Amino acid sequence: MTLRTSAKQTLVFQVDAATHVQGFARWGTNTLMGLEVGQRVRVSAVPGGDGTFIARQVVCLAFSGSTSPLKTSGVDEPVARIYHQSAYRDRSDEMFVFAGQSGPSWTNEVKDMWSYHVGTDHWRYLGEQPAAVANSYNLVYDRSADRIVVYVTMDGDGNILETPETWSFDPVTLEWENRHALNPPSARFGAMMAYDGRARKTVLFAGGDFSTWLPLNDTWTYDFASNTWTQLQTADSPPRINFGAMAYDRSARLIVLFSGNHWYDYSFEGWNIDETWTLDVPQATWKRVSTTFAPPPRTYHRMVYDSWRGEMLMFGGCTGIDLPDDPLIPQNDIWAFHTRTGTWRQLDAGNAPGPRGWHTMEFSSDSGRAVVFGGGTSREEPTQSTWVYATMPHRWRNVLD
Repeated sequence: MTLRTSAKQTLVFQVDAATHVQGFARWGTNTLMGLEVGQRVRVSAVPGGDGTFIARQVVCLAFSGSTSPLKTSGVDEPVARIYHQSAYRDRSDEMFVFAGQSGPSWTNEVKDMWSYHVGTDHWRYLGEQPAAVANSYNLVYDRSADRIVVYVTMDGDGNILETPETWSFDPVTLEWENRHALNPPSARFGAMMAYDGRARKTVLFAGGDFSTWLPLNDTWTYDFASNTWTQLQTADSPPRINFGAMAYDRSARLIVLFSGNHWYDYSFEGWNIDETWTLDVPQATWKRVSTTFAPPPRTYHRMVYDSWRGEMLMFGGCTGIDLPDDPLIPQNDIWAFHTRTGTWRQLDAGNAPGPRGWHTMEFSSDSGRAVVFGGGTSREEPTQSTWVYATMPHRWRNVLD
C-alpha cells in the first residue's frame, strides 16, 4: 500500500490481512516523526486516484497497546475565514478549500489550502498557495480534466492584473499550473462560476468591473482542452450583478443562478435582485424563471446541486445591501429549487447553523450531504465551524466548531 501525506511524502506499508493493521515497511529516511521502520501503525486513508492512497490519519500502535496519532501538519483544521473558495471532487469525496481572509481587510489574507473528506469528517492540510493565486479569484472543479480551474484577477500583492490569468490545480499531485489561457475575460470581483458537465466547460458570469466598480452581465466559457475563453453571445441575460450564487443542475443539464447585488451608480447604491435564471450552455440561452414563491434576495450566499434529490440547495447569505440604512443581515435559511418545475420551497431543518454569509458550501454525491465551512455573522466575526447537512432526512450536524 503506497500512501501520500499532506507534505507530499511517500510512505509504503505492508498490509496485515488477518488483523487489518498495516505494518510500516519502508520510508525514504527510515523514520517518520519517531516512527521506525517495521513498527506497526493503523492508517486511515482514501484512494487518491493515481494508485496511491491519501493519508487521513496515521496512528502508532505502541507495544504497550496504547495508541498515539502522528500528525502530518501542525494544525488540525482551517482557521476562521471569509471570502474563501471551494470545489468538490467526487472521485475522492473531498471538498477543497482555498485561501480567504481571517478578517475584513486585505491585510487579513490567509493563503493556505485544505481538503475535507466528507465520508470521514477529516480535514487535511495541503500547504500554501502560490503567491500568484492568493488573491481575488473564482474556481470550479472540471471533472473531465480532473483539475480545479482558477480564474485569477489580482497578483499576490493585491494589484489588478492587466490580463487575468487562468490557473489549474491538480487535486492528486497538489501541483499548480499557470495555463496562460487565450482570450480571458476582463478583471473583475464577485463573479459567479460553475462547471457545465454536458458542455464540459467552465462558465463565468458577471461580477464587478475593477476599472469602473460597476457590475457586468457578460457570460464566458472556458474549454480546458483548447485552453481558451470564449464570450457566449446570448439574446437575453440576467441583470448586471455580483456576489450572486450559481451552480449546475446535472439532471436538468442547466446552470441555475439566483439573486446577487446590482450597483447602478458610483455612489454604490443598488439592490439585490429577486430573480432566478437558467442557462443552457450548448444553446447559449439564458431564461428567467417565473416563480410565485422564492427566497428573499441576497448576496454572499451559496448554491449547490443535490444529486440525491435532483434539486438545487441554497443556504445563507446576506439580505440588505451594505448601506447605513440597509445593512447586511446574514441568514441561516435553507431552500430547495426544482429546476424542471421552476419551484422554490423552504426546507425545515432542525439544529441549523447560526446566520452567516461569505461561507462555502459543497455537496457530496457519495454521502448525500452538503458541507458548509466558515463565513460569519459579519466580516469582523469569521468562524471556522464545519457543518454537514443531510438531505435524507433534513438535518444539520456540527462537525467542528
